[in-house]
Amino acid sequence: MTWEWSHTEDAYGYAEEQLKKLPRTVLTEIAHEWAAYVNGKASEKHEADHEDDETIPPFTPPIAGNSILHMGCSELSDFIWEHASSWDHGRRASNGGHELYLCPDGCHSVDLRDMPQDWTPED
Repeated sequence: MTWEWSHTEDAYGYAEEQLKKLPRTVLTEIAHEWAAYVNGKASEKHEADHEDDETIPPFTPPIAGNSILHMGCSELSDFIWEHASSWDHGRRASNGGHELYLCPDGCHSVDLRDMPQDWTPED
């Protein structure tokens, strides 16, 4: 069971800051997970939209996987945050809401229990 995000703006700021500290290899992995998820949903919708057609028009995925390889760390973290915090398909959390999921499957997360009580955003 997954929960939806329901925290303070400070908690979201902390989570996004922790995301930006991840190594490029991890950011790339998470971005590829989001691309596969978004592309999969778009493909399902494309097929459903054309299920009565004699021939299904070609499908073009909305996110090209090779475009992720050319992103810098800042672009990767922005891309991930955009999807993880999206009302359309993100905003998932662990049971109890302590871990905010950064990827569609919940294998990458930020644990808000690690957030210091006196946390302030880094500038």
